[in-house]
Amino acid sequence: MKNFISILIIIFSIIAPISSYSESDIYKSDELFHSHGSVMLILDSDSGKILDANHAAEKFYGYSLSELKSMNISQINILDEKEIKAEMQLAKSQERTYFEFRHKLKNGEIKYVEVYSSPIFYQNGDEALLSIVHDISPRVLAENKANRARIGVFSMLAVLLFALAYISIATRRNSKKEIEIKRRFQSLFDNMNEGFALHEIICDEAGKPIDYKFLEANKAFETITGLKIDELKGKTVKQVLPKTEQYWIDLYGKVATTGEPDKVQHYARNLMKHFSVNVYSPKSNQFATVFSDVTEEVYFSEKIRYLSFHDQLTGLYNRHFFEEELLRLDTERNLPLTIALLDVNGLKLTNDAFGHKKGDELLVKVAEHLKTECRFDDIIARIGGDEFVILLPKTSEQEASNIIERIYTSIENTKMDNIIISVSIGFDTKTNATQPVSEIFSKAEEHMYRKKLTESQSMRNKTISLILQTLNKADSKEKIHSENVSKIAVKIGKLLNLNQQTLKEIELAGLMHDIGKIAINNEVLTKFGIFSESEMIEIRRHPEIGYHILKSVDEYAPLAECALSHHERWDGTGYPRGLKQDEIPFIARIIQIADAFDAMTSFRSYKETLSIQEALEEVKNNSGTQFDPDIVKHIALNPNFLK
Repeated sequence: MKNFISILIIIFSIIAPISSYSESDIYKSDELFHSHGSVMLILDSDSGKILDANHAAEKFYGYSLSELKSMNISQINILDEKEIKAEMQLAKSQERTYFEFRHKLKNGEIKYVEVYSSPIFYQNGDEALLSIVHDISPRVLAENKANRARIGVFSMLAVLLFALAYISIATRRNSKKEIEIKRRFQSLFDNMNEGFALHEIICDEAGKPIDYKFLEANKAFETITGLKIDELKGKTVKQVLPKTEQYWIDLYGKVATTGEPDKVQHYARNLMKHFSVNVYSPKSNQFATVFSDVTEEVYFSEKIRYLSFHDQLTGLYNRHFFEEELLRLDTERNLPLTIALLDVNGLKLTNDAFGHKKGDELLVKVAEHLKTECRFDDIIARIGGDEFVILLPKTSEQEASNIIERIYTSIENTKMDNIIISVSIGFDTKTNATQPVSEIFSKAEEHMYRKKLTESQSMRNKTISLILQTLNKADSKEKIHSENVSKIAVKIGKLLNLNQQTLKEIELAGLMHDIGKIAINNEVLTKFGIFSESEMIEIRRHPEIGYHILKSVDEYAPLAECALSHHERWDGTGYPRGLKQDEIPFIARIIQIADAFDAMTSFRSYKETLSIQEALEEVKNNSGTQFDPDIVKHIALNPNFLK
């Protein structure tokens, strides 16, 4: 309210001659200074000595008025004296009026503050600095830009208010100074960022506000509203803006007729903008508004709020919102309260096999099913990478079971390219107010993990089969190559007198050794000719990808090392890890020879196809460098092992 008083005094100061100020006006301004809720200090603009302080300053800093008036600002501001004088000079010259400092209180506590400082004429006509201090410690410089601008304007207006009081005597002695100061005030009024308008309320015979008239406005009013004051003066708002909501007329009418100021933020439909409005009545049946267009701030705030409560990928609520809602809904009137936890099976496998983009698409697809099958009042949130939670207020165990069954059915009937969509869901229901909701959550989680043990493995097995089908379908040569490698590897295993269990592992390893190629660009895989350097880098990724795919399925986990190591060399010059000799898994050493043998004896556009005998010679020539010499020795002793 005191800010509004300051604004109005300034406005009427512009209109009225400054010389008309009386001693009582000075007294009232001085009283306003000491009773104002904002922390205010008056400083000597050269030395920094504190000349005066208001009651809010005493309370904030912990010093009495006499103590403050005996101090220098350097005893409060923790900057060194040289830096303080430099900042004061900026304020004195009006190059800058907004500052951020750290101020030390009497008890030793450090507070972050923002300071609006501007020159005024003090009691004897000498120039001083009026500083208005705001504590910003709770937000530590993270305040809203728009709020800062509004505080700045109000603070500057307050500065001018007190300037009026202190210069009244001085201006009588110096007419040039009076003219200059009046010019400054008029300039401020014309150029302030906030819109200002003065109106007269119009009431019906019963005294009910029904319209209001435009009397005066500044340039910012025109800029913000797009309305021209010269075209508005003397007209009513209903003449100019026929669709003006009654809300505004009622609000302004109340202020104009009661004299009680108000502050609101509201959306004006006729202008399609959000406004922050301070309204005050200078006299009966009139009201003045100081307002800002906060449309951008409102939209930005709404966007920040949305992002703070939503998962950016799926658009569902996030963990933060879920935790708040869980606390809100955990009341007796929402019983029975069911919590359902859902985990997407094989997300990592999907990411490894098909790429993270496909993994994201999988999560979005699951989210869409949840939104479709759940009710309007249910809270659905993504609380982890592959985890979702559903809060179902006033939902019995049977009702929850029906909803979850619908989710399962909906997901099972959905196809997504070559990806299998599978989820595991567990839930529990709170039926008694004394049950801790954390216990319900834990039980739901336990049920979900129990289901995941079987459902997830089944899904991953299906995914492995699907990957092989997809890879073989994309390039028929890959299917033939994998089958050939598997057969050759088993025959080598038999030469080594390996048992049936190991031979079975070798057979599967041969079939799956190149499964990682599912994530390699198909144009690279099917290319005729020699690979470029970048293509070679791309294709050399497949052992690691294959490793991660196979590692995710318990049944195939033992084969993962074979897939990872089948391009290593006996001499340590292979990839991806540069393993050598016995560091290379035994089965991988067998697959390595079988892989190379099939590559040499099969058609390749970039090299000559070798006969079986020529390929055997090549294997022997690379014994001890590329291949395990012991395995090669057994092959050399049995040159007809493939028959």
